[in-house]
Amino acid sequence: MYTKQRFICDLEEIIAICERELEERKQGIEGHGSVEELEGFFIPEFTRLLEQAKTDTLPPKGKRWLSSAGLADDHWDFEYTSVLQEKLFILDNKYRYKLK
Repeated sequence: MYTKQRFICDLEEIIAICERELEERKQGIEGHGSVEELEGFFIPEFTRLLEQAKTDTLPPKGKRWLSSAGLADDHWDFEYTSVLQEKLFILDNKYRYKLK
């Protein structure tokens, strides 16, 4: 069973990954997620979800999705796989379908 506590841990992990990716982009290192995507979209979405999970205010099942996963699916290069990409799509699936 995928629990809220596990979801919180996964969100904390993906936020840390995004922050590392953001620092790399700022240093000119290429990868998934631009500075604009990471600062303006990914990190805020995950931070908001983390707060909602901690306060039991997540949307009900059936109304859950990660907008960042849609953005990544539409705009990222799938020629190679990154840790962020893998974690993002796994988290999206768990959030939408497995989280109670």
